[in-house]
Amino acid sequence: MSGRHYSIYKALISFPFTTDLMDTMINACVNHTVLIIRWKKVLQVMLCKTPGNYNIEKLRVIQLIEADLNMYLGLIWGKKLVHNTINHKLFPIEQFGNHPGTQVSSAALLKTLSFDHVRIL
Repeated sequence: MSGRHYSIYKALISFPFTTDLMDTMINACVNHTVLIIRWKKVLQVMLCKTPGNYNIEKLRVIQLIEADLNMYLGLIWGKKLVHNTINHKLFPIEQFGNHPGTQVSSAALLKTLSFDHVRIL
């Protein structure tokens, strides 16, 4: 890992020159399929879901990647994936929120109505 913290990138957002420079660098790497060496390093961390319980089933594994690569994957690639899913109507009917015509509160209402229906029967 390079040691660059996410807060550095958040601080640089207020300077248009640096954001344009970072954008150009990331786009050049992606468009020409060049991997920066620091993008190839990943740190895997296992966290306890419940404190003190180290059973393998009770551990959560997270992957820590470089902040700029994480930003690219989250903002650019993730946004394209969601828009493509919306455009092709690939969201399942069970998916609430995150696309037009649905609300997260609908999931809670559906659950409440389902429980009420079961209780009546």
